[in-house]
Amino acid sequence: MAYPLISAPSNTLLSEILGPRKQGTIQGLFAFTGSMAQFIVPIFSTSLFEMSGYKYIMVYHLIIIAFAALMAFILRKRLVPLELTPTIGKATKYKRGTFYRM
Repeated sequence: MAYPLISAPSNTLLSEILGPRKQGTIQGLFAFTGSMAQFIVPIFSTSLFEMSGYKYIMVYHLIIIAFAALMAFILRKRLVPLELTPTIGKATKYKRGTFYRM
């Protein structure tokens, strides 16, 4: 139920992080994995519920939320937008040398 609420902001964040680098391919993979999760998780959750009731479903969801929060905390410094224009006076390495913006 919450997927539409998370889908748009996460797609926006991903496009900001990627910038112009293979954006179509990466966002296509992102959409594919999201769609596969919407297909597989209900089947898994239903079978788990039939075996154990609510107990393991809640544990499963808490583990997923804790893992996502932990990964966001660990990788928080890498979740920054791509800067296409380097800062003034800073050397920027490219394939064919170094570029200085004055």
